[in-house]
Amino acid sequence: MKKIRSLTQLNDAIDGDLSGRKRMLTNLKLTVDGAKDSRRRAIGLSAVCLLYGNWEGFVKFAGTCYVNYVHHQGVPLKQLNDGLTCIYLRSHMRGLRDSKKISLHRNFVSLMRDTSDSPLSLPTKAAIETYDNLNFEVLAEITCIIGCDSRWYETKKVQIDEKLLRHRNSIAHNGEDPTFDENEYSSIHTEVIMLLEKFRDDVENAAASSAFKLQ
Repeated sequence: MKKIRSLTQLNDAIDGDLSGRKRMLTNLKLTVDGAKDSRRRAIGLSAVCLLYGNWEGFVKFAGTCYVNYVHHQGVPLKQLNDGLTCIYLRSHMRGLRDSKKISLHRNFVSLMRDTSDSPLSLPTKAAIETYDNLNFEVLAEITCIIGCDSRWYETKKVQIDEKLLRHRNSIAHNGEDPTFDENEYSSIHTEVIMLLEKFRDDVENAAASSAFKLQ
């Protein structure tokens, strides 16, 4: 991923990625809608997996772009919001549990006590984790990192966990989902587009309002 130093670069990267996904998903919906009855279910089952893949993929991409942007703002640890501070410290905690080296633990303690104005290096590639299972709980953790409110997404918990993720998991793991009604695909598609656009807006607004800093 390229270095993202400005809001324009951040917005262009996120908007460009989302635009491509929406075009593909629009064509996918047209395919589902135009399919003959004998093929509509098979196409609908495949389409749900692609819907989920684009939802998870965009959240990870946009979230990673955001961390990339914050990384290049030169924010010291003492000014970073709690979510990003946890991500920064977590990257230094790996390997400490089983290590016998006091020096490593002392370095971590020094990081926690850091009150300098020195810019820090955020782990841009590993900051946003979806664990291949982007349910509401995982999404809420990601919004915490970004510094945006998860309450709107909580109103969509059923759509995220039941209508999208559960169907996708059943299809991906079993090749079928007896509870999936192909006639529901249109409404699931609409909800995913809404989720994608909302997440884009939240990430871009968080960057514009410097939500990555302690308020």
